[in-house]
This record gives sequence, C-alpha cells and structure tokens, in this order.
Amino acid sequence: MHQKFTQLLLLQKPHPRGQDPLARKSWHRDVVEEQGHLIEIRELFGPGPGFQKEPHIVILHGAPGIGKSTLARQVRGAWEEGQLFRDRFQHIFYFSCRELAQCKLVSLAELISEDGTAPTAPIRQILSQPEQLLFILDGIDEPKWVLENQSPELCVHWSQSQPVHALLGSLLGKAILPEASLLVTSRTTDLQKLIPSLKQPRWVEVLGFSESGRKEYFYKYFTDESQANKAFTMLESNPELLTLCLMPLVSWMVCTYLKENMELGKELPPTIQTITSLCMHYLFQAFPAPHLGTQLKDFCSLAAEGLWQRKTVFSAGDLRKHELNEAIITIFLKRGVLRKGPDSLTYSFIHLCFQEFFAAMSYALRDKEERSQSPDGLGGMEELLDVYGRNNLFGAPTVLFLFGLLSDHWSRATEKPFTFQLSPERKWELLQWVEAKSPPGQPHSLEFLHCLYETQDEEFLMQAMDCFQRTRMYVQTDMELLVFIFCIKFCSHVKRLQLNEGPQKGQGWRPPGVVL
Repeated sequence: MHQKFTQLLLLQKPHPRGQDPLARKSWHRDVVEEQGHLIEIRELFGPGPGFQKEPHIVILHGAPGIGKSTLARQVRGAWEEGQLFRDRFQHIFYFSCRELAQCKLVSLAELISEDGTAPTAPIRQILSQPEQLLFILDGIDEPKWVLENQSPELCVHWSQSQPVHALLGSLLGKAILPEASLLVTSRTTDLQKLIPSLKQPRWVEVLGFSESGRKEYFYKYFTDESQANKAFTMLESNPELLTLCLMPLVSWMVCTYLKENMELGKELPPTIQTITSLCMHYLFQAFPAPHLGTQLKDFCSLAAEGLWQRKTVFSAGDLRKHELNEAIITIFLKRGVLRKGPDSLTYSFIHLCFQEFFAAMSYALRDKEERSQSPDGLGGMEELLDVYGRNNLFGAPTVLFLFGLLSDHWSRATEKPFTFQLSPERKWELLQWVEAKSPPGQPHSLEFLHCLYETQDEEFLMQAMDCFQRTRMYVQTDMELLVFIFCIKFCSHVKRLQLNEGPQKGQGWRPPGVVL
C-alpha cells in the first residue's frame, strides 16, 4: 500500500475544519468557513498566506484511511532520495506513535539512536543545530494515550528519559528543541487533543486522491497495462465506488479485491457502494465458510477489547485469551489485515480502520442476552464514549461501520456464517443512542449523513431525515458530495439549503451546481 503511492490533494486552512471560531459561533449569521487553498507537498514548510515566516509545526490531518501516514513516510523517503527538503533539513527522523506507545520511559536521544536510518554522527552534534531537524510524529492520536491529560512537567533536555506522552508533549509544546520542525499526523476528529499544546501550527487537511490520482494509483498497482485497463474499466462501471476510491485505503482494498476477482474470472459486484460493503466483500472472499462463525467472532472480540482498552498491539497471550488459533491468524496475515511487530512476537492491524471494523462487527454480533448484560443494554456501546468522546461519535469509524453492518442486506448476509441473523431494527437503537449522547443543538453534520449513507436503507433514511429542515454544509470532496446528495433526496421538509463549493477547481472537481 505504501509503495504504490500517488500524490494527494492537500488543503491549507487557517483553522481545521469545524474549528473556525467565527463560523462555529455564527450558525444563524450565515458566516461561511474559510475555504483555504490547495498546496503541493514541497510547500508544506514554505511561507504562505497567514505566515510571515516558515512554520515550525505542520499538522497533516484528515479522515481515517485518507493517506496521512503514507504521506508522512513519503516525506522521509523523498528526503532520503534527495528529492524533497534537502535545502531545509539536515536530518529527518520518522517516529510511529503506535510503536512509541509500547515504550514506558524513553529519551529523545534514545529514540534517535534506535532509528535504523539514523546518521553515524554523535547525537550531541546532530542536535546542536535544531533548526535543521525535522521530527515526523505519525499518528499522534494513537489510542494508547490521551495527550490532553498529560503531565504538565515537560522535560527540557533531550537526554532525559520521560514517559512517551510527556516527551511528545515536550516536542509539541516546544519545551525541548524549540527551533526544530515537526510534521504531525492526526485524524481530524482527534485534533482537540492537540490544539491546547500547539503554538502557531500550519493546518493542512489531506483530501485524498483527485480523479486522475485514482487512475494513476490503479496503473501503479497493476503492473500489467491490460490488467490495469480491465480493472479500471470495472471500477468506472460503479461510480459510487470510484468516488470512494479517493481514499488510498479504499483504493488499495479495491485493487486487491479486483485482482483476486479477475484471477477467478469474476466481475465487480454492483452492490459495493459503501465502505462497509467493500470490507464485507473483502472479508468473505478471504475466508472459507468453516473459518467464519466462532473463530471470526473471537477475532472481533479481540479487536473490540483492544479498542476499548486503547490497545493496538497484541501479544501471543492476547490471542490465547480469545482462543485464536494459528490458522486464523495466518489467514489474516496473508490477507493483509494483520502484521507482525518488529520482534515477530506481537501483532497489530495493518490499519486502525481494520481494527475499528472488526470491533464494530463484535458489537453488531452480540446476541440479545449479551446486550442485556451490558450496563447500557446495547451491547457495551457506552465503551465507545470512552474511546471517541461525546463530540466524535458520528465521526467514529466504528459507529459508521455499525450503521452499515446493521443494514438489511448485511443483516441477512451474516445469518449463514454466524448461525444467527442480525436485527436490522437495532439501527434505530443505535441512531437514538448516538443522538442522545451527542451535544445538544449541534447541527447535522456530514459525518451524520455518512452514517446514514452506509445503511443504503430508503425507509430508514426517510424517517431519520424527517426532521431535517435547515443546515449548512461545506463540501470539500466528491465523496462528501456523493453522501450529501444521496441523503438529501430523502428529506421532505427542507426549508433552507446552503452548499459551499470547495477550492478544487482544476483538480477533477465536479461543480456542485451541475450535480444538483
């Protein structure tokens, strides 16, 4: 997935989406959120609008699976090859926060020395010119820690060992090496953890592939041109899935799935129109029927427990606890769902979205008795509040997948392998629970509409959208436009609609007026 990378659309704005203080306070005054402007990767640390000088902190944020981590690795790789930032940085260090989360106490000097590509020069010499250093902190929203609750006692020297979250807080707060530059990746929904710590960052939202970028990715994945032509023609026959392929993770899954289908002489199923349905097809194609049912349900329990405990790396003991045998783990490793840790003794999901998908399956597969035993009567849904927070529920991938899994289609599809049928009525329980837990007075968001879109259930949408009378949407990508237009068709009481165009002219963006 990381080797077949294509340029992404990058949008620089004065504030992260939804964090513009003027627009947030002015819902009834028709204040439009600043649109920002598209930039190239080489401009990340250059001067720009709103910056009198070059920024020292750049935050790459965006939706799950949109390509933030891959882009961060590409920055490091392009620098090593002499293609990027060579005139700006003498050294670039890449740190995966998922891996850092396994450390207890560590110093910055130790992290640098453990970097496999670290220079041979003494650490003191490397750090003597901090203005020529770039630290990449990939996945600062790693579930293992909560930065907003970090200790205020920040370390001030690079040789001092500290808990990892305190060391990261020191770097973000510029208490250590204040002249150094930082490139930080995070999900947009988790930015509130960072904002109090940051000093004058540059906010850059990753929007995914342009339409031409999606095609370019396919032709990189399929090295045989005739195969690439056939695969992309199949994709073009499904415009909804083509739109969703703006997410690199989705493009990778689609390419893998299409390659297997072509080898088996199969076509692309027209029913794949949502991220949930793609994951389900990807899953069912990988597993013969005997491996589904109990073993898969145990695997889903592992994912859910990890999510609840903010745990993304699992030991052999964790696998034994959930009675997972070597055969099922081998299948997930070959499928690219799991990967082994550097020590080959631990395992993690190749992407956090996969863990969140299987966690959603765990919640969906809990039977009536299991749900009744949980404090909330919904099968432990209250656990999601601890993981995502009250403000992020509709934007949480696990909640999105839950809506998709509880659709009528997948409720029937899971009956055979799991020996019982999901209850589609639980969609209403889920919707009522999420709305009750969300902040009062919050207007319906694109995340809310995306959850409804995943169900593809017309009756459910008509009832869920019945009270939808007035909203303002800031649409930045054609995936958001797809979701918005699909849902608004089921709204019979619209009194006012304001749709603002994103700044993507010339990037394969279809004007909203044409689509509407």
